[in-house]
Amino acid sequence: VDPERAQIIDRMAGALAPPPGTHRLLQLRDLHDVAGLILCRPLTEESLAQLQILLAAADALDVAVDPDAVGYEVTDADIGLVTPRVRASFPALGAHLRGATCLYTSTPDFNFWVGAHPLIEDVTVVSACSGHGFKHAAALGEAVVANALSLPGIALPEAWTDVSRRV
Repeated sequence: VDPERAQIIDRMAGALAPPPGTHRLLQLRDLHDVAGLILCRPLTEESLAQLQILLAAADALDVAVDPDAVGYEVTDADIGLVTPRVRASFPALGAHLRGATCLYTSTPDFNFWVGAHPLIEDVTVVSACSGHGFKHAAALGEAVVANALSLPGIALPEAWTDVSRRV
């Protein structure tokens, strides 16, 4: 048995059946982590089906956060939660010095949003969101600039520019 495949199956089972009382945001994080493992491998029919299951589970959590109601300070409890995960990958890392928080954002369909501002002419709104967005920021920026200047370049997928899907 492929050890990476076995790890995905095991982590997926844990993410889909978390211990009672697990906060929805932690459940969402675990679903996201498993999706990341799947996306680091070649996509197969099995992995696409796994992704569909994970997306359905994430949608069912219906996690929405009011950014004005979020506590942005890093607590000892936060450090205690994160430290073992960091130590597992970086055992020689020194003590925690400081921390900062931010929101993990996504669009309802997990795609980027790119398009003309609805009220301001000659302004393009680009939302690459968090998580997977930072990995694509350079290419997305290049595509937006080429599109804005009517230059040849990376074509923006219609799913990203279709304003009818925005809420």
